Amino acid sequence: GRHTEAMVDGTHLHYYGITLAEVATKIAEHDDVCLYVYGHTVVLKDSQAGHAKRLARLMGDAQDLRQQRAERKLDMLMRRSRALRAVLADGDPITVAEVFLEVIRLLVKVVALLDGVPFDPRKRLFGTALAGPLGTRLCPQVTALLGQLSLLGRPHDLPHSGTQLIEDIDAVAGTLADIAASQGFRVGLDRPDRRHAER
Repeated sequence: GRHTEAMVDGTHLHYYGITLAEVATKIAEHDDVCLYVYGHTVVLKDSQAGHAKRLARLMGDAQDLRQQRAERKLDMLMRRSRALRAVLADGDPITVAEVFLEVIRLLVKVVALLDGVPFDPRKRLFGTALAGPLGTRLCPQVTALLGQLSLLGRPHDLPHSGTQLIEDIDAVAGTLADIAASQGFRVGLDRPDRRHAER
């Protein structure tokens, strides 16, 4: 589990040890980082135990989790949007900005899951999550939402900008809920399912 770096034949490698059992557990927990990293793994040298085949099997099973992941994040998006309304009422710009960024992260993750594209939740979330057709369509709206972040640092502007912000988020979230329903997802923004509570 400890991250290590090394130069091998002029190539800068980042690596760490993790058991396949741990990978399986993380996949079962819908861990975004795990699903992205091991979905893009290139096996350089396999052991006699056939770890590459076992990993390929795990990642094949992970493809079936897309609906569960999207439902879970839609539910979390609904709850964090409600939290954003509450913190806007309190008016602390730092807290508002933190919750606002959580909502944006969830929005773009839901977009990626509805598009069926892999996304890197750590370093390149915006670029990877909005790479599909829906992401391309919604990119201007998400960019406009991010542009409103600067307004959140001015407490006297919060009442007006906060109302507009909620309306803009609701518009994008409503689009996502409609698309999720059209794809047969059981959980929408209007029907939370507590089984999918994201940690």
